[in-house]
Amino acid sequence: MLIRQLNRNTYDVFGGTGFDNWTRVRRFHWGIKQVDGVFLPRPLLRDVSTAIEVCPQGSLNNIVIEESV
Repeated sequence: MLIRQLNRNTYDVFGGTGFDNWTRVRRFHWGIKQVDGVFLPRPLLRDVSTAIEVCPQGSLNNIVIEESV
């Protein structure tokens, strides 16, 4: 997963190659919300939120999210 910051609170999330797996999310004071693109299930959106907290400027490299079993 690749996360790119567009502006202060808006991020593009790429789950694969190109825009086939693209999602735009926006960070609010109460959490994160998907605003465009491919639907992300709640657990994956939670992982994206955690990744944004760790790297608020986005990521230059892929972020590996380990699935919890």
